[in-house]
Amino acid sequence: DPALEQLGDASHATPSGLMFIHSATQAETRALVERSGLDVLFTAMRSCVVAERECVREFSDDTRFWVARKC
Repeated sequence: DPALEQLGDASHATPSGLMFIHSATQAETRALVERSGLDVLFTAMRSCVVAERECVREFSDDTRFWVARKC
């Protein structure tokens, strides 16, 4: 369903059944972290933090790092 992709949701058939994945937005993740009683100290995309080898960049998507501390 294309509408699911717009919301960050996807499902994939696997040998053991349907797998559902939700990719949260940055704002959604920040709200969840802060609601958990943590302060966000830093957030950045992996590609801005470290220079990965080409084989790693080809294998995996960029991801966001979060650093938080208990309030």
